[in-house]
Amino acid sequence: MATQMLESMIHAPRPTRAEASDVANAVLDGTDAIMLSGETAIGEYPVEAAQAAARIAEVAEERAGEFRRVAETRRHPDEAAAVAHAAAQVAAGDPAVVAIACFTRTGRTAALLSSERPDTPVYAFIPDAGIRRGTALRWGVRSLPAGDPGDTDTMIALMERGLRDAGLAAEGDSVVMVASSPAGKVHTNMLKVHQVGEIAG
Repeated sequence: MATQMLESMIHAPRPTRAEASDVANAVLDGTDAIMLSGETAIGEYPVEAAQAAARIAEVAEERAGEFRRVAETRRHPDEAAAVAHAAAQVAAGDPAVVAIACFTRTGRTAALLSSERPDTPVYAFIPDAGIRRGTALRWGVRSLPAGDPGDTDTMIALMERGLRDAGLAAEGDSVVMVASSPAGKVHTNMLKVHQVGEIAG
């Protein structure tokens, strides 16, 4: 969303109440990202404007869950979208699940997971740095670097190791893994509930 979100901050160090409400409502409506333009490009308080937008968004995400717009029931036009939907449902129904992880070369799997708006964090393992940067704008997705696995077992091990190394999952945690199998050869078609530590070594 990029519609003069904090326009008064071009010349003022604090936003108006109405502007703060607009930013919070954008979060509650499920917006992927909030973009500032004049506030940071020509404004007198660019750092303060960015900090204000981030603070408002964080508070809205943490404290206003009951006011979020309820997602409408959607049709899933292909197998990849259906797998992403199933992953979000599995994660929501199992309190042992600490993360949804996906391996993606194009970012599409991460986009599909983001569109489901899961409460569980989504971690996207992406080899290409440019695609990682673009995917980082998606709602609820954190992009992480990854090598290029040769097969499905290596891909699963790569995601587990990446989550453990980043402190995002620990031994015994459950992670919903989503990817294509064989690795990178077809569209998203794999969903696995993986227990961290089940891979030897």
